[in-house]
Amino acid sequence: KKKEWGQVFVPDEDEVGGTAEDAARWPCEPKPLLQFAFLLPDGVAPSGYKAAFREESFRTQACGQEYGRADNNEGWKLRLVPGMYYAIVGLDPSRKAGTDPVLIRMEVDGRPDPKLARVVQDGFSEEAFELDVKQGIVLLDCCEAEEEMLSYIRVWSADETGAPLLKASALEAATAKVPDFSDSAHGTPADWNMPDNAEKNSADVALFWGRKTRLRLVEENLLDASLLNGESEGIQADVNIVLAFLAKRSGPQGNRVLDLLGPPVRQAGGWFSFAWLPFLRSEEEALKEAGWVRAWHGCKFEALYSIMFNQGLSESRDKSRGDRFFDGSPGVYVHKDGTSHKAENYVR
Repeated sequence: KKKEWGQVFVPDEDEVGGTAEDAARWPCEPKPLLQFAFLLPDGVAPSGYKAAFREESFRTQACGQEYGRADNNEGWKLRLVPGMYYAIVGLDPSRKAGTDPVLIRMEVDGRPDPKLARVVQDGFSEEAFELDVKQGIVLLDCCEAEEEMLSYIRVWSADETGAPLLKASALEAATAKVPDFSDSAHGTPADWNMPDNAEKNSADVALFWGRKTRLRLVEENLLDASLLNGESEGIQADVNIVLAFLAKRSGPQGNRVLDLLGPPVRQAGGWFSFAWLPFLRSEEEALKEAGWVRAWHGCKFEALYSIMFNQGLSESRDKSRGDRFFDGSPGVYVHKDGTSHKAENYVR
């Protein structure tokens, strides 16, 4: 029996590589020509993508792209116009069985090439490939038993540099950096909002990014001075630390809260999105039919585990607990797509 990969998601026509808003905010990150996300069955389409059911065989799909499982069932195949390409493949070994390394390879026009083979160990990672396509066929192959580890593929023309490769710790190293869950953890909005409300010169006050904060972080050896002088490629959040944090925390049934999320999907500007698995694509479509639209809510990282444990957002309604809301307007405050970047102002 052929194993199902779940669904393939292809980009909305107007959102390839992100929205127009994304392009304005990150002009140095070129849009990919093509991007596909391989998510679990019934998953909600990530931002910038629309769902297209994966067919059993390679063919022209309803979206107009030609892709599908290879005839010999040895991978996933895509047709490209002949030319030179740069591709990034996202891989999530936590989705596979066992801990042994896995070999993945890309094959162009039926020509095996050792330079297009990679050994993947643990932790989420990206692999980059330079493709010289002459006949138009590209094969992406994981071991058949490990197909679930394939998260996405993004393709640029060779004259584009593509998005910078993800920098992430190995899973073991990331796990070592993450604190274990504390049974004494507690608090109310008054506690986690305290840094925003503390006196300006207080030790509890929150730091907001700017010139003075950069200098202070250098003085306290929390930031490499080369980052301020343009001598480094910059700094990135480590997605494997986030995954390790969620893997160390249990849900109400004792399972990892990480298991409530689909595989990571790369978005513009270094962001990642995760499908919320309890929310099915059929539910999303029903809500759209009823007139609901997507919204964006920013929160502090401390709140993330609580939201996932309780599987929902709680409205702000009690100022005595430290809830913040406009008088007479309790609720969960959100931004629409056009102002989604403003939700980042509430992230810490």
